[in-house]
Amino acid sequence: KITFSNMSFFDNAIKRKTNSLGFFCVYEYEDDFNGNFVIGDSQVESGQVEFSNTFHQIIAKKINSKVYNIGISGAPLSQYHAYTNEICKRYKPKNILILIIPNDLRQSLKKHRIRNGWFHYDENNLLKVTTYEISWYRSLANKSSLVRYLYFNLRVGSLYRKFFRGYSDTNTESDLSKKNDLFLNLDKKAIDIFFNTFNPNCVSKKQVLFILDANRYEKDEFGRNLYNNGSTIPSFKYFKKISKIKGYDVLDLNEYFKNDYKRNSMKFEASKYDNHWGKYAHIVAANAILKFKNW
Repeated sequence: KITFSNMSFFDNAIKRKTNSLGFFCVYEYEDDFNGNFVIGDSQVESGQVEFSNTFHQIIAKKINSKVYNIGISGAPLSQYHAYTNEICKRYKPKNILILIIPNDLRQSLKKHRIRNGWFHYDENNLLKVTTYEISWYRSLANKSSLVRYLYFNLRVGSLYRKFFRGYSDTNTESDLSKKNDLFLNLDKKAIDIFFNTFNPNCVSKKQVLFILDANRYEKDEFGRNLYNNGSTIPSFKYFKKISKIKGYDVLDLNEYFKNDYKRNSMKFEASKYDNHWGKYAHIVAANAILKFKNW
């Protein structure tokens, strides 16, 4: 069992349980399971809400069928590719849903990864695992409650990666417009590699659904967000374009979230300290998916 919380005063503390595969789930996964899967990172892991309040378990209850969640914090799009390959080996999926957030894209490129241990696209556009390295500060965090508090709640680990490890965004242009252009080009590169190599052999294209998170992000990075009537971010517009060319369905949550906010004025974040979906956002997302997907 693990307790999630935020900041120095333990905001939004939630207790969650993992199964033997390390995914946040109250039951074990059975080999040859013939059912539905959802893949993603911390948005699918959903440590900010109770298991029963996650969007995938709301869906599971509505369709009266288990939904296996394959999500671990920090995983990029390239890791979703690897997860899909593994699902095809172990299980018999009916549908595979892949939830994508903006930083999933360029972080799929090995050169722009945020950490080792995931599958990334190397310089030859091949999907290769990067060997996991336990950093000295993470090793300390595993042994000490105080260090875990500093690492997770006060986010000392993020500051360390930013200023000393030099991963990903820290080596880019400081000028905002140049940085955004660079990020967009890197995102497009990752998207192109993904769709040129993604070819699951256990499902048809109509059994795969890509879900794009709504534009809830900082307006100085992406322009106006949904709370200011903002549109889909540029990288996601490109993702939708290539998905359509390749014959895959894409659910863009931006209009669903934006219209809901206009009606109800309810924000979607878990708290003002945590940009992940809160309980209300999971409900909105689940309803959008249930409406869009033919189960």
